[in-house]
Amino acid sequence: FKRAKADFLTQFPRLDSKGQADYWNELNADFFTKTLPNLCTKFANKSIYQITYDGILMSKGILLESDVRFRHELRNYEDPSYFERYTQIEEARKNIDMNTDSLDFEEQRLRMDFIKSSNYLDGFKTSWKDVRAALADNEVAIEFILSPIPKSNALFYSAIIISNDWEAPRYINLFTKTELDNIDVEDFYNTNKLSSILWEPILNQIGEAKVIYFSPIGELYNISIENLPLSIEDPTNMFCISYMSDKYLLIRLNSARDITSKSLRNFVDSA
Repeated sequence: FKRAKADFLTQFPRLDSKGQADYWNELNADFFTKTLPNLCTKFANKSIYQITYDGILMSKGILLESDVRFRHELRNYEDPSYFERYTQIEEARKNIDMNTDSLDFEEQRLRMDFIKSSNYLDGFKTSWKDVRAALADNEVAIEFILSPIPKSNALFYSAIIISNDWEAPRYINLFTKTELDNIDVEDFYNTNKLSSILWEPILNQIGEAKVIYFSPIGELYNISIENLPLSIEDPTNMFCISYMSDKYLLIRLNSARDITSKSLRNFVDSA
């Protein structure tokens, strides 16, 4: 993991968008999205859980995130000449008579110069410890994972969770993609068929936490999982239906690394 991360930090940021996509898909994607989650399933080991959380923080949505972050850092950097150079390259790309190889070279030079001068790489180095330190006493951060089951075409949903008083993240296997596909969409919000396999195993781990930051994956992007019904015991009526959003404050994120952002924290506090 250390070798893969060091190589990533050396090579990935200096490439243009296409180069980043090629580099990521050819050399790193399987390690972070398949190998590490499979190791979590095979070995109940705190060290592997820590590495996997770090790998998910660095890799989830990396291609979109890196491009957005690079433009944002350029635009807000104290020296405006970097953003001016980048704008000139982007404008030149619209000229069909321009040599794209020379523009790719110019962009690579710009990226290398900017990396040396700025804190751009810091955003790729967020660790599970940084997330843990940013959490308040009643908060947890969940990264959902979708990974292939070894020697099978099946896909498995799992969750890796951190609280500010845990010495390591906790990993939970949840359900297969087939199990999710077999639940009718109408049943998502009218029954606890989905919440029983998604939220109940997680709620058994998080104790008294009331604020849940979560980063979805796969089909969970398209489901309002923060509003799923939840069967709870009621002393006066045995069982009744409540909803996740009745009992918890759930905050959907691109990645748990966003929790370390001051702008996100200020937004949540003032919302």
